[in-house]
Amino acid sequence: MFSWPFGPLSAFVRLRPPMIGLSTEQAEAVKRQERERIPLGRRCHPNDVLSWIISLADPAADWITGQVLAVDGGLGLL
Repeated sequence: MFSWPFGPLSAFVRLRPPMIGLSTEQAEAVKRQERERIPLGRRCHPNDVLSWIISLADPAADWITGQVLAVDGGLGLL
């Protein structure tokens, strides 16, 4: 898991990098299996979360803390 300070708000963005240590073949197999299971039928693209990141960086969101944003295309609902 990686963590970076995000601007003067003292917020942290934590990412869990997928598929570290897998071969290209193994990673592609995992991606294919994920696409079949994800209700939206595709993996996440950075633009899918961009508006959330911008919103949470806004000073108006300073009361939001300690939350986990599940970006999983509905997979967590299954």
